[in-house]
Formats: sequence, structure tokens, C-alpha cells
Amino acid sequence: MKQALGSDEHVVQLAPALKSAQAKAVRLLIEVVKPLPPTAAPPPPKPKPGRRIVEQGSQQNLDLTAAKDLLIQLGSKMRTEQTIRLDLEWIIEDEDSST
Repeated sequence: MKQALGSDEHVVQLAPALKSAQAKAVRLLIEVVKPLPPTAAPPPPKPKPGRRIVEQGSQQNLDLTAAKDLLIQLGSKMRTEQTIRLDLEWIIEDEDSST
């Protein structure tokens, strides 16, 4: 390409040099990148000493009503003689009204 631009067009034709450069650029843009292999899921957590995992689950994108219903559902599975400990993690998101 550099040679074509610096030479007389009668010696080195500009159009074929531009087409070649364009083809090389397009190949760079569409070059397929190998996808990363899927990562292994982390092993399930081990119960704390003296405890056993009774049930485990995960739910995302719940609204407040669904979250309350889930806690009610989990509570209904408890037996009165059980001493239950529940570990919670949460993220509260609000829709961005500025967009």
C-alpha cells in the first residue's frame, strides 16, 4: 500500500492495492476468536461443623412480592423442632430512569 501511494499510478496501480488493503482489513475485523472454555462451577459450600445442609437454592431477579413469597415458602418447610439458620446474599437494583 505504501509503495502504491508513493509511486506513479502508471507504474503501480492504486485500485488493486486499495482492494488488497481493504480485504486484509476486513479479514482482521471478521477473524473469529476462539471462545473461552466454560468455567467449572464452584463446589457447593460445606456445612459448618455440627450442621448439615437441609436445602439450598438460588433465585435471581425477584421483585419484592416474589422475595416475600420465597421466604414464606422456605419457612413453611421448617419443622418446629428444627433450629434453622439461613444465609442470605442480595443485590437490590433499581431501574435507571436517566436513560
